[in-house]
Amino acid sequence: MKIKALRNHDTKTIEGILAALTLKMLPHPYNKPPSLKFDSNILDAVMREVRTKLNIIESDDSSVAQAKLYNFIVNEISRAAFKGKNSDDAKKRLGQKGVLRSDLYKIEYTKNFWNSFFKLYVRPAHIEEAIHYPDEVEHLIPEKFGFEDGSAASLYMKNVTDSNMSLVVTAARHGSTQTVISAWRVYYDDIDLNDINMSSPLGMLRAFVHTYGINLNIGNKTDKFFLYEKITTTLSANTEDDVNLVHFVEPHSTNLFEHFMLRKLDDSDSIEIAFAYAINLSNYLNDLKRHK
Repeated sequence: MKIKALRNHDTKTIEGILAALTLKMLPHPYNKPPSLKFDSNILDAVMREVRTKLNIIESDDSSVAQAKLYNFIVNEISRAAFKGKNSDDAKKRLGQKGVLRSDLYKIEYTKNFWNSFFKLYVRPAHIEEAIHYPDEVEHLIPEKFGFEDGSAASLYMKNVTDSNMSLVVTAARHGSTQTVISAWRVYYDDIDLNDINMSSPLGMLRAFVHTYGINLNIGNKTDKFFLYEKITTTLSANTEDDVNLVHFVEPHSTNLFEHFMLRKLDDSDSIEIAFAYAINLSNYLNDLKRHK
């Protein structure tokens, strides 16, 4: 289904415009809107045409309408990108941007993933369902925060309404591959949902970490959750080990899950943090058992 507003643009430009639209639609950390390089007039014209094609009125911003619009645009991106090109290269390019259709991502796992998460009642089928057919997804774009694209991440959420919970999956995004780092069964009764957008995987992860996480000290800041931050430190420039960069503020269980993606910048007094949090698995597992 061709979009008339794009008929005078080449394939690369079409792909870029549609990708910009998807980034505009997705939630963004800290409520910062993305900076888009395409004129708002062309973006608005394309969106109006897509709404007309799908019989969605302009004032309908419901989650159902947004999902239909997003899926249509992502399918159009795939159609434009794959036309006459190596499909693997196109997948990798779109995947890194976070605009590849969810079911086209390949799923891999970190080396010790199942050592932690099998005992937390997570199974491969749960992960596959959440990534390939999510209820909500947020693709974090590190370049928007001045980070390199090697720290790209995606968060997926699959709601299980009859169990009053959501599965929240975090993965490192490398081209068209999602390497799963964590998968948390988040029961709504166990976390504080005040001021949380329950349709945001990132919002749910923050609430989960606030409940089960422990305070960390990194550089000059103490918090439970760090995301795409640059923090001042007095450590020497040759300190690279995560253990030396992160300090636990209070006594804690040795049964922890640690998600640290950070590094000391060369010739600088700053630490670059993509992700940092630590979960007390003993406390979390005790609550999980109550739901079984």
